[in-house]
Amino acid sequence: MRPEEVAKRLQWIRELASLNQRTLDSFHLSHRVYIGFAERWTETGGYVEGVLAPPVQLAEYLSRFGELGIHELLITPLGSDSIASFVDRFERDVRPLMRGG
Repeated sequence: MRPEEVAKRLQWIRELASLNQRTLDSFHLSHRVYIGFAERWTETGGYVEGVLAPPVQLAEYLSRFGELGIHELLITPLGSDSIASFVDRFERDVRPLMRGG
């Protein structure tokens, strides 16, 4: 789900918790994202909704989840890079650009 969809669902969950005099403060919120590197922004469709984009856009996109209160992102790589290559590039080119990263 994109950040806008996650925000809606978090609001629903918070409202349900509030109706029961509870909060999400004791929960560690995580979300799975599917991302890969590309020359321009492209959203995948179908079973796997993901994003292919340049590092700067990926960092901006991923930072938005933290602003919603997501504590942990479970990242699944998309594309033809090996896992090791993806992780190296992510650590070098994306993570330093993320807000709060």
